[in-house]
Amino acid sequence: MQIDVPIQLPSQLEDEIRKTIASVIIEGAKQATNLYYDLPPYPNKTQLKKALGVGDDKVKQWIAEGLQVTRFSNSDQRFDREDVRRFFNDRKI
Repeated sequence: MQIDVPIQLPSQLEDEIRKTIASVIIEGAKQATNLYYDLPPYPNKTQLKKALGVGDDKVKQWIAEGLQVTRFSNSDQRFDREDVRRFFNDRKI
């Protein structure tokens, strides 16, 4: 058995809820579209992991799957931001 109880919110509260939901959606969309742009042109592995929200194992997997690595020196490996974008664009279904 289902019982429906109507709740009447003050219009000011409804407007505030709408604004809050809209701002959360807009912020999420901005973050999703700016993932690659938040990266410096040649991020190191730590910067890449932080920007994409992944761990070391995931980056190693992507490298094994073809993500290009640029060697700046013997101890400094970095990623070209455009290579990262291309890698993910090629994986789209």
